[in-house]
Amino acid sequence: MKIPLLTISSDKYQPYWRPYYVLLDKFNKEIFSKKFHLTETFSANEEGIRTINTNLPHNPHSWSENVLIALKEIDEPYIVILLEDFFFHAATNKKLFDFCLKTALDNENVGCVRLAPIPGGDKPSNFTYFKTHSSDQDYRISTQGAIWKTSYLKQLLKIGETPWEFELNASKRSEAFKEEILVISSEEFPFNYSNAVIQGKLTRKALRFLEEHAISIDKESILINGLVEEFYWNTKSKYVRSIIDFINHRFLKIKNI
Repeated sequence: MKIPLLTISSDKYQPYWRPYYVLLDKFNKEIFSKKFHLTETFSANEEGIRTINTNLPHNPHSWSENVLIALKEIDEPYIVILLEDFFFHAATNKKLFDFCLKTALDNENVGCVRLAPIPGGDKPSNFTYFKTHSSDQDYRISTQGAIWKTSYLKQLLKIGETPWEFELNASKRSEAFKEEILVISSEEFPFNYSNAVIQGKLTRKALRFLEEHAISIDKESILINGLVEEFYWNTKSKYVRSIIDFINHRFLKIKNI
Protein backbone atom coordinates (compact mmCIF):
# COMPACT_ATOMS: atom_id res chain seq x y z
CA MET A 1 0.00 0.00 0.00
CA LYS A 2 1.22 3.46 -0.87
CA ILE A 3 0.14 7.01 -0.05
CA PRO A 4 1.32 10.50 -1.12
CA LEU A 5 3.77 12.34 1.15
CA LEU A 6 3.85 16.08 1.77
CA THR A 7 6.98 17.45 3.45
CA ILE A 8 6.31 20.92 4.87
CA SER A 9 9.31 23.21 4.84
CA SER A 10 10.46 26.79 4.34
CA ASP A 11 13.13 28.42 2.21
CA LYS A 12 15.30 29.13 5.25
CA TYR A 13 15.70 25.37 5.83
CA GLN A 14 17.08 24.73 2.34
CA PRO A 15 20.53 23.53 3.61
CA TYR A 16 18.81 20.64 5.39
CA TRP A 17 16.73 19.37 2.46
CA ARG A 18 19.44 17.24 0.86
CA PRO A 19 20.23 15.12 3.97
CA TYR A 20 16.52 14.91 4.82
CA TYR A 21 15.65 13.41 1.42
CA VAL A 22 18.71 11.14 1.28
CA LEU A 23 17.63 9.58 4.59
CA LEU A 24 13.96 9.56 3.60
CA ASP A 25 14.80 7.52 0.49
CA LYS A 26 17.27 5.30 2.33
CA PHE A 27 14.80 4.21 5.00
CA ASN A 28 11.42 4.37 3.24
CA LYS A 29 11.18 1.97 0.34
CA GLU A 30 7.79 1.32 -1.27
CA ILE A 31 5.92 3.58 1.13
CA PHE A 32 4.97 6.69 -0.80
CA SER A 33 3.20 6.88 -4.16
CA LYS A 34 4.22 10.52 -4.73
CA LYS A 35 6.42 12.99 -2.86
CA PHE A 36 5.64 16.68 -2.58
CA HIS A 37 7.81 19.40 -1.05
CA LEU A 38 6.21 22.61 0.20
CA THR A 39 8.19 25.84 0.47
CA GLU A 40 7.92 29.49 -0.53
CA THR A 41 10.12 30.05 -3.60
CA PHE A 42 13.05 27.61 -3.83
CA SER A 43 13.06 24.18 -5.48
CA ALA A 44 13.97 20.99 -3.66
CA ASN A 45 15.93 19.84 -6.73
CA GLU A 46 15.69 16.19 -5.70
CA GLU A 47 14.80 13.33 -8.01
CA GLY A 48 11.21 12.18 -7.66
CA ILE A 49 10.21 15.23 -5.60
CA ARG A 50 7.63 17.72 -6.86
CA THR A 51 8.08 21.15 -5.30
CA ILE A 52 5.00 23.24 -4.52
CA ASN A 53 5.86 26.93 -4.24
CA THR A 54 3.39 29.22 -2.51
CA ASN A 55 5.31 32.37 -3.51
CA LEU A 56 4.32 33.87 -0.17
CA PRO A 57 7.02 35.72 1.81
CA HIS A 58 8.50 33.69 4.66
CA ASN A 59 6.36 34.31 7.70
CA PRO A 60 5.48 31.75 10.40
CA HIS A 61 1.91 33.04 10.27
CA SER A 62 1.67 32.00 6.63
CA TRP A 63 2.26 28.36 7.61
CA SER A 64 -1.38 27.27 7.64
CA GLU A 65 -2.12 29.11 4.39
CA ASN A 66 0.87 27.41 2.76
CA VAL A 67 -0.45 24.00 3.79
CA LEU A 68 -3.92 24.78 2.44
CA ILE A 69 -2.40 25.83 -0.89
CA ALA A 70 -0.48 22.55 -1.07
CA LEU A 71 -3.47 20.37 -0.18
CA LYS A 72 -5.57 22.05 -2.85
CA GLU A 73 -2.89 21.47 -5.48
CA ILE A 74 -2.18 17.86 -4.48
CA ASP A 75 -5.90 16.97 -4.38
CA GLU A 76 -5.61 13.53 -2.75
CA PRO A 77 -8.13 12.11 -0.25
CA TYR A 78 -5.41 10.91 2.17
CA ILE A 79 -1.86 12.08 2.72
CA VAL A 80 1.11 11.65 5.06
CA ILE A 81 2.58 14.87 6.40
CA LEU A 82 6.13 15.25 7.73
CA LEU A 83 8.33 18.19 8.71
CA GLU A 84 11.85 18.47 7.32
CA ASP A 85 13.52 18.97 10.71
CA PHE A 86 13.03 15.29 11.60
CA PHE A 87 15.57 12.93 9.99
CA PHE A 88 14.99 9.19 9.59
CA HIS A 89 17.63 7.01 11.26
CA ALA A 90 16.24 3.50 10.65
CA ALA A 91 13.93 1.73 8.24
CA THR A 92 10.19 2.26 8.46
CA ASN A 93 8.27 -0.68 9.89
CA LYS A 94 6.34 -1.27 6.69
CA LYS A 95 4.04 -3.93 8.11
CA LEU A 96 2.97 -1.60 10.90
CA PHE A 97 2.73 1.37 8.55
CA ASP A 98 0.49 -0.62 6.19
CA PHE A 99 -1.70 -1.56 9.15
CA CYS A 100 -2.03 2.13 10.12
CA LEU A 101 -2.78 3.10 6.52
CA LYS A 102 -5.43 0.39 6.14
CA THR A 103 -7.06 1.55 9.39
CA ALA A 104 -7.29 5.09 8.04
CA LEU A 105 -8.56 4.13 4.59
CA ASP A 106 -11.12 1.59 5.82
CA ASN A 107 -12.78 3.82 8.42
CA GLU A 108 -14.54 6.96 7.25
CA ASN A 109 -14.85 8.25 10.82
CA VAL A 110 -11.04 8.31 11.34
CA GLY A 111 -9.66 11.74 10.53
CA CYS A 112 -6.04 11.26 11.54
CA VAL A 113 -3.75 8.35 12.43
CA ARG A 114 -0.82 9.72 14.37
CA LEU A 115 2.32 7.63 13.82
CA ALA A 116 4.29 9.05 16.76
CA PRO A 117 2.71 9.19 20.26
CA ILE A 118 3.91 12.69 21.15
CA PRO A 119 1.82 12.96 23.20
CA GLY A 120 0.23 9.55 23.54
CA GLY A 121 -3.50 9.04 23.71
CA ASP A 122 -5.15 8.98 27.12
CA LYS A 123 -8.18 6.83 26.23
CA PRO A 124 -8.60 3.32 24.84
CA SER A 125 -10.05 3.12 21.33
CA ASN A 126 -11.98 0.46 19.45
CA PHE A 127 -8.98 -0.10 17.18
CA THR A 128 -6.20 -2.58 18.00
CA TYR A 129 -2.78 -0.96 18.61
CA PHE A 130 -4.29 2.51 18.95
CA LYS A 131 -5.42 4.87 21.67
CA THR A 132 -7.39 8.07 21.28
CA HIS A 133 -7.68 11.39 23.10
CA SER A 134 -10.06 12.88 25.59
CA SER A 135 -11.90 15.81 24.05
CA ASP A 136 -9.98 18.27 26.23
CA GLN A 137 -6.49 16.74 25.95
CA ASP A 138 -3.83 19.20 24.80
CA TYR A 139 -2.04 18.46 21.54
CA ARG A 140 -4.73 16.12 20.23
CA ILE A 141 -3.57 17.65 16.97
CA SER A 142 0.16 17.49 16.31
CA THR A 143 2.57 18.20 13.45
CA GLN A 144 4.35 14.91 14.14
CA GLY A 145 4.22 12.34 11.33
CA ALA A 146 0.64 11.26 10.63
CA ILE A 147 -1.77 9.92 8.04
CA TRP A 148 -4.42 12.56 7.41
CA LYS A 149 -7.85 12.46 5.85
CA THR A 150 -7.37 15.56 3.72
CA SER A 151 -10.91 16.91 4.04
CA TYR A 152 -10.60 16.72 7.83
CA LEU A 153 -7.23 18.50 7.87
CA LYS A 154 -8.57 21.28 5.67
CA GLN A 155 -11.35 21.93 8.17
CA LEU A 156 -8.87 22.17 11.04
CA LEU A 157 -6.49 24.60 9.32
CA LYS A 158 -7.09 28.31 9.84
CA ILE A 159 -5.22 30.91 7.80
CA GLY A 160 -2.89 33.04 9.90
CA GLU A 161 -1.71 30.38 12.33
CA THR A 162 1.86 29.22 12.93
CA PRO A 163 2.47 25.45 13.30
CA TRP A 164 2.56 25.90 17.08
CA GLU A 165 -0.72 27.84 17.09
CA PHE A 166 -2.22 25.21 14.80
CA GLU A 167 -1.38 22.43 17.27
CA LEU A 168 -2.93 24.32 20.18
CA ASN A 169 -5.95 25.84 18.48
CA ALA A 170 -6.82 22.96 16.16
CA SER A 171 -6.77 20.64 19.17
CA LYS A 172 -9.67 22.69 20.51
CA ARG A 173 -11.38 23.01 17.11
CA SER A 174 -11.22 19.23 16.63
CA GLU A 175 -13.71 18.77 19.47
CA ALA A 176 -16.46 19.99 17.13
CA PHE A 177 -15.87 17.27 14.51
CA LYS A 178 -17.02 13.66 14.49
CA GLU A 179 -13.76 12.25 13.11
CA GLU A 180 -11.64 10.28 15.54
CA ILE A 181 -7.93 10.89 16.10
CA LEU A 182 -6.00 7.66 16.60
CA VAL A 183 -2.53 7.44 18.15
CA ILE A 184 -0.27 4.43 17.70
CA SER A 185 0.18 2.68 21.05
CA SER A 186 2.26 -0.39 20.17
CA GLU A 187 5.77 -0.82 21.54
CA GLU A 188 7.12 -0.14 18.05
CA PHE A 189 6.33 2.88 15.87
CA PRO A 190 5.98 2.89 12.08
CA PHE A 191 8.47 5.73 11.55
CA ASN A 192 11.95 5.79 13.04
CA TYR A 193 12.99 9.43 13.02
CA SER A 194 14.34 11.98 15.48
CA ASN A 195 14.47 15.74 15.83
CA ALA A 196 17.57 16.75 13.86
CA VAL A 197 17.05 20.50 13.59
CA ILE A 198 15.96 22.49 16.64
CA GLN A 199 15.22 26.20 16.29
CA GLY A 200 17.18 26.27 13.03
CA LYS A 201 20.28 24.49 14.38
CA LEU A 202 21.44 20.98 13.49
CA THR A 203 21.92 18.77 16.53
CA ARG A 204 25.38 17.35 17.12
CA LYS A 205 23.85 13.87 17.22
CA ALA A 206 22.35 14.36 13.76
CA LEU A 207 25.67 15.69 12.44
CA ARG A 208 27.50 12.59 13.72
CA PHE A 209 24.87 10.37 12.09
CA LEU A 210 25.28 12.14 8.75
CA GLU A 211 29.05 11.81 8.95
CA GLU A 212 28.84 8.11 9.85
CA HIS A 213 26.67 7.52 6.76
CA ALA A 214 28.81 9.73 4.50
CA ILE A 215 25.92 12.12 3.83
CA SER A 216 27.24 15.57 3.04
CA ILE A 217 25.90 18.84 4.39
CA ASP A 218 27.24 22.33 3.82
CA LYS A 219 28.53 23.30 7.27
CA GLU A 220 29.14 26.86 6.09
CA SER A 221 25.42 27.43 5.57
CA ILE A 222 24.08 25.94 8.81
CA LEU A 223 24.29 26.41 12.56
CA ILE A 224 25.16 23.54 14.90
CA ASN A 225 24.11 23.17 18.52
CA GLY A 226 26.77 23.72 21.17
CA LEU A 227 27.42 21.04 23.79
CA VAL A 228 25.42 22.85 26.48
CA GLU A 229 22.58 23.57 24.07
CA GLU A 230 22.48 19.91 23.07
CA PHE A 231 22.29 18.91 26.73
CA TYR A 232 19.55 21.51 27.26
CA TRP A 233 17.32 20.05 24.55
CA ASN A 234 17.96 16.45 25.62
CA THR A 235 17.19 16.91 29.31
CA LYS A 236 13.61 16.42 30.43
CA SER A 237 14.17 18.33 33.67
CA LYS A 238 12.43 21.70 33.68
CA TYR A 239 14.52 22.61 36.75
CA VAL A 240 17.81 22.04 34.90
CA ARG A 241 16.54 23.98 31.89
CA SER A 242 15.52 26.90 34.11
CA ILE A 243 19.03 27.06 35.63
CA ILE A 244 20.64 27.06 32.17
CA ASP A 245 18.20 29.74 30.98
CA PHE A 246 18.97 31.89 34.04
CA ILE A 247 22.75 31.67 33.53
CA ASN A 248 22.37 32.17 29.78
CA HIS A 249 20.31 35.34 30.15
CA ARG A 250 21.99 36.90 33.19
CA PHE A 251 25.67 36.00 33.06
CA LEU A 252 27.08 34.04 30.13
CA LYS A 253 25.75 32.73 26.81
CA ILE A 254 26.60 29.19 27.85
CA LYS A 255 24.27 27.58 25.31
CA ASN A 256 26.77 28.47 22.59
CA ILE A 257 29.58 26.59 24.31
